[in-house]
Amino acid sequence: MSDTENSEDEPSYFTSANPQPKSSRYDSESPTPRHRRRRQQTPPSRSQSSTPVPPSYHTHKLDLRRPDSILETLAQLWQHSGAVGMWKATNATFIYNVLVKAVESWTRSLLCALLNLPDPSALANGPSELVAAAMGGLDVADSPSPLASLGIAVAAAGIAGVLLSPLDIVRTRLILTPTTSHPRAILPSLRLLPSLTIPTSLLPITILHSSLPTLFTSSTPLFLRKYLRIDPVLTPASYSLASFIASAGELFLKLPLETVLRRGQVQVLRAQHTHRYQRAAHTGFKGDRKVGEPEMRTVVDVGPYKGVFGTMWTIANEEGVRVQEAKTGMGLTPMKPKERKVRKGQGVAGLWRGWRVGMWGLVGVWGAGALGTGSGSGGEF
Repeated sequence: MSDTENSEDEPSYFTSANPQPKSSRYDSESPTPRHRRRRQQTPPSRSQSSTPVPPSYHTHKLDLRRPDSILETLAQLWQHSGAVGMWKATNATFIYNVLVKAVESWTRSLLCALLNLPDPSALANGPSELVAAAMGGLDVADSPSPLASLGIAVAAAGIAGVLLSPLDIVRTRLILTPTTSHPRAILPSLRLLPSLTIPTSLLPITILHSSLPTLFTSSTPLFLRKYLRIDPVLTPASYSLASFIASAGELFLKLPLETVLRRGQVQVLRAQHTHRYQRAAHTGFKGDRKVGEPEMRTVVDVGPYKGVFGTMWTIANEEGVRVQEAKTGMGLTPMKPKERKVRKGQGVAGLWRGWRVGMWGLVGVWGAGALGTGSGSGGEF
C-alpha cells in the first residue's frame, strides 16, 4: 500500500506542467532532468513577475497640481533646476528693461524736438514726479499741448517695444525652456534668430502691449488734475489713492495682452526651432551644433496663438473647463457633483492669471512712492 501511495504521489510532485508521454512516466525518477527544467523555468518566472518602470519623458515639465499657487510653482522650479531655475533670464530681463527706458526716452526727446514741444519727463517735479514714477507713466498735465505730449509718449513706447522685440523673444525663450536647453547666453540666442527685426505676426500685439499701458498711465494724471481737480499738492491722499487704483487698472489691462504676446513669441520660437532641426537633419548636422529634439521643450504647456482677439476668445471659450457654482441666498455655494455644470473654456478669469504676483509688486512700488511723496512734501501724507 505504501508503494502504491508513493507511485501515485510521484507524478503529481515531479511531473512538469507540460504533458509527458505515458512511456516516460518511470523515467522521471532521475532527478537531474527535472531539476534542470525547474532551474530553466525559474528565471523567466522571476522576470515575468517584475514589471519594468517606464522612463519619464516629460521630466523637464513642472508637475503643478494648482497652477495658480505661487509657492508650489517656486517649489517645483527649485526641485527641477535649483536656484538657477528661479532666476532664469535675469540678465536678459535687466538689459531689456534698461534698453527699453533708454530707447523710449531718446525717442520721446527726439519727437518732442521735432514737434517743438517740451519733454514730458522734464515737466513734472516734486510729488507729481514721484507718484508718476511709481505708476510707471508720465504727467503731461503741465505741457502746453497735453494731448500732443501724450501721443508722443505713447508713440515712443510703441517704437521702443518694436525695436527691442528680438531681445524680448530671447528673454521669453530663456524663461520657458529648461536649463538644459542650450544656448543660455544672450548673444548666442540672438544669433539663432533668423532676423533681428520683429516678425510680422507679432507686430500688432507688440504695439498694443507697449503702447496701451503707457496711454493709460500717462493719461491718468491728466484726467485727475484737469477734470477731477485732484492735485498731488493740494489733495495728496486722494491723488495717491487714485494713482494706486489707476495702476491696478493698468495691471489688469496689461495681463491679457502679455498672455497673448508670450504665446505669439513661443509660436515663433517653435517654428524657428523646427526649421533649424529640419535643416540640420537634412545636412547631417554638418557645420551646425546639435539641435536636440524636433520640438522645442518648455517647462509648462503653452497654448496656440491665433491673433490678438482670436487667442483671447480661445482662452475664454475653448481651452480647459470650468465648473459653474450655484447661486443661493447666502452667496456662491458648491453644487453637488451630479448637479455641477461643466463649461468649456476658462472664462474671462483665464485672461488675468498671475494677477496676484503683479499686485504684490504694485503694492511694494506704490508704497515706496507714497512714502517718498510724504517725506518730500513736508510730511502731509
